[in-house]
Amino acid sequence: MSLDEFRHEMDDFWNQVDREFVEKKESHGAVMELMKLYRRFDAEEQAMARQVITEWLRSPDPRKQFDALAIVDEFVIVDALPTLRELQAEAEKRTDHEAQYDWARLNRIAGRLASASENH
Repeated sequence: MSLDEFRHEMDDFWNQVDREFVEKKESHGAVMELMKLYRRFDAEEQAMARQVITEWLRSPDPRKQFDALAIVDEFVIVDALPTLRELQAEAEKRTDHEAQYDWARLNRIAGRLASASENH
């Protein structure tokens, strides 16, 4: 399967589970399903999933971005570190009321990933 096909399947899966759990008013249901899916992937699929999830960090959909951050954090996806650093820099420049919280969360996750990459 190509990366584009895999990306499409991941997007379809996320859209389906997100819609399902939004309707149930279970905000963390989609991310839990994504984590289950990621655990079932073989090494090649996980490599593609890491790339897709890193792309999701820049999603215009805040729920998709939240889920991507949770997965990056849970599975210590070090490949996402450059994107997290870019998002941190952007959060530093923002003036909205959520910017400081976004920056703190990004900083915590980026610190964990940086520490993990140094230990490998």
